[in-house]
Amino acid sequence: MQGEISFEQLYEQAVFEAFSILGTHISKIIILHIAEKYSIRVIDTANNPQALTEALKSTLDGGTRLLQRRILRILYEKMDIEPSFSLSINFEEKILEARNVFAKSNGKEERIG
Repeated sequence: MQGEISFEQLYEQAVFEAFSILGTHISKIIILHIAEKYSIRVIDTANNPQALTEALKSTLDGGTRLLQRRILRILYEKMDIEPSFSLSINFEEKILEARNVFAKSNGKEERIG
């Protein structure tokens, strides 16, 4: 695991890496949509993953699940954790679980969700 990086920073990196498969233009549209509709930055969706899900569904529809799986896979890789979820996942639940695993592995007993 990386030194003094926060869960939110790892999450944001994972989201941007996952978005890279969409290309710069589409990625910017999704990021703008999140900012305009929810008045939050991508990094803030670590605390509200439902906002990211809604933004993805409204801009990509069918590609949402693919991106969610990619975000989770990248996030878990960054955390040096083997993903323990199947293809039928609850994205929001898995993000909150990842946050709890991160907090526990860093000696913080912060439970969210």
